[in-house]
Amino acid sequence: MKPEDQIKALAEMEGFSSIENCHTGWWGWIKLDIAVKLKWFIYQWDKDRNEVSCRVPNYLTSNDAILPLIQKWVGTNCERRVAFINVLRQVIGGKVSDLDLILATPAQLAEALIRATLTKIS
Repeated sequence: MKPEDQIKALAEMEGFSSIENCHTGWWGWIKLDIAVKLKWFIYQWDKDRNEVSCRVPNYLTSNDAILPLIQKWVGTNCERRVAFINVLRQVIGGKVSDLDLILATPAQLAEALIRATLTKIS
């Protein structure tokens, strides 16, 4: 999956819609309450939809962006937690220690999250 496709997929998971890339980065529309809760810079407000235009976080380079999204998806679901860790081990490759998991890059975490969401969980 290309990086721009990963960013769009993760942004949609966050709740963004109408995601576009422009000269200043990725932008999309998200519900006002989400943007306020996450303290994101609001560029434009659509009162009718109660959505705001915000810059999409760079999930591929920022732990501050990807970690909350992983926590949101995993929640307290043990099966999702196990699925995510197993996929992360595959993404990192080779013999993976617990330390390797902790030191995973945002790009590795993002790829693992996308793959984990596609994993069938009973």
